[in-house]
Amino acid sequence: MLGFYNKNGAVSDGVYTLREMMAELTHRNPEGIAVSENGAAVMNGAKTGARGDLLSFAGKIYNKEELPRGKTDAETAGNILLKDGVKGIDKINGPFAGAYYCAADGKIFLFRDHLGAAPLYYAFAGDTLVFASEIRALFKFPGADAELDMDGARALFALGPAVCEGGAVFAGVHSVLPGSILCYDGVKTVTCVYWKLESKPHTDDLAETAANVRYLLDDSVLRRMNGDKQCAFLSGGIDSSAVTAIMANALKKSGGRLETFSLDFEGNDEFFSATDYQPGRDRPFVEKMVDLFNLKHTYIQCGSDSLANYLYRAADARSLPGMADVDSSLMFFCDAAAQTNGSAVTGECADEIFNGYPWFHRDELKNADLFPWSRDVAAREEFLSDDFINAARLGDYAREHYNESLSKTPRLDCETGEQRRMREISFLTLKWFMPTLADRTERICALAGIDYEMPFADKRLVEYLWNVPHDMKTSGGVVKGLLREACKGLLPDEILFRRKSPFPKTYNPEYNAIISSVLTEIINDPGSPILQFADKAKIERFIGELMKSPNYGRPWFGQLMAGPQQIAYFIQVNYWLKKFRVKIKK
Repeated sequence: MLGFYNKNGAVSDGVYTLREMMAELTHRNPEGIAVSENGAAVMNGAKTGARGDLLSFAGKIYNKEELPRGKTDAETAGNILLKDGVKGIDKINGPFAGAYYCAADGKIFLFRDHLGAAPLYYAFAGDTLVFASEIRALFKFPGADAELDMDGARALFALGPAVCEGGAVFAGVHSVLPGSILCYDGVKTVTCVYWKLESKPHTDDLAETAANVRYLLDDSVLRRMNGDKQCAFLSGGIDSSAVTAIMANALKKSGGRLETFSLDFEGNDEFFSATDYQPGRDRPFVEKMVDLFNLKHTYIQCGSDSLANYLYRAADARSLPGMADVDSSLMFFCDAAAQTNGSAVTGECADEIFNGYPWFHRDELKNADLFPWSRDVAAREEFLSDDFINAARLGDYAREHYNESLSKTPRLDCETGEQRRMREISFLTLKWFMPTLADRTERICALAGIDYEMPFADKRLVEYLWNVPHDMKTSGGVVKGLLREACKGLLPDEILFRRKSPFPKTYNPEYNAIISSVLTEIINDPGSPILQFADKAKIERFIGELMKSPNYGRPWFGQLMAGPQQIAYFIQVNYWLKKFRVKIKK
């Protein structure tokens, strides 16, 4: 979706401009232009009411039976707005974003789903509000320029690929907050929060909690099943396996058979090396699931050349640098799956709501005084010039955002010590880490042409599990013990009690050699924009060490992003600066 609004109607060639913006979002099937008399123009689900109102709606509604239904999700959203006003969107369960122009009030409202699963960005060109599902479309509006100021540079290197809530790295570009409505009257903007997490005591015992989780998960998956051309992404871990099992069982009742896909890398038969974070390969567990549920399965292998080449397409998907080869491998995977399927269901976001990540369990991570997934600021500075390091003060910038987010944690007075800290870590994870992963999946799937579903990101599950204490989520002293308890009888014990293994990555040293060569070529070109921030000699030393030791470098984001991913991230940053012709604001 996209559009713009100027209260004075002062937008020349409005329809032409809208079509220029739409050309950037062809993969999202933009259609349905509608224009008002005084400067509002929208597309995607656009319609005019009797008063000249406009609505642009992009998303899905999973609880239509509870709402004043229309023929489409957009019509259903329009009926809610007519009946209850813009705050009525709180009743919708699903990922969505929209713009509603109220002709009678002369105001436009931008709104976004509870968890921010659907993207919505905005910027101002003079007094015109411009908005779109993707950043790149904004820059097709005259006067909306791609610029990077010091705050944006700090975000890029101190927090990236995470992005500040409400921010978008580019100067002057913002993201509508999850669970919020932004109102613009032609002069000023006002944001109102219609939903937020609420903390209260959890009174259900373990058996009741597990039963409720199982009901909500089953219902969430079944509501997201939508036809023959739908597949599941299967890693063999408990999250994706639970989703796959529920889908396969439902299809079996009607004589259907579920199609699934998994990802691996060429050379991992030879080079895979177990670590604390990645204790084993996925394939043996995938094979068990395929046999048990009679899945129509495809193994997709990504080679080192493809993994490196897809760094650029993955950056295109986000309009920003992303999670390096973690993104490029998913982009390759989704492009392959899209050849036969238009929709996919994933197991993402389970670790966020069931406290599965290492920072919920390792003292040195959960007690860090910074974001636990990117606490090593020194590792982030390893490629940067001393001048930029001294000017940017990345540690101070990261700590400022950490403390600000921490202060917003909706705590309970009765919680102290470990309980209180787990509440804080959960809040930080839901506000920072989950949006980063959900965002990458949404953008990459959209560019590949796949409609994706994340049942674990259902707002009912998130709301319920928010108040389940950590010791119940880890019942039996097992990571994600509650989820395992809820899935008993659904999955075999080998899958049910498999140790957590994150998104797969390559261990092939050939990949390190390829990306090291690419970054070397970049820093040897005096015109490379990354040299405004990077130190050539530091990068050369780092590459030399990586060639001697393939796992050289310290983790700087999450569990899997260390030395090779740092090189790949800087390749993406350089590409992004060139692609968008980003102007550096001094």
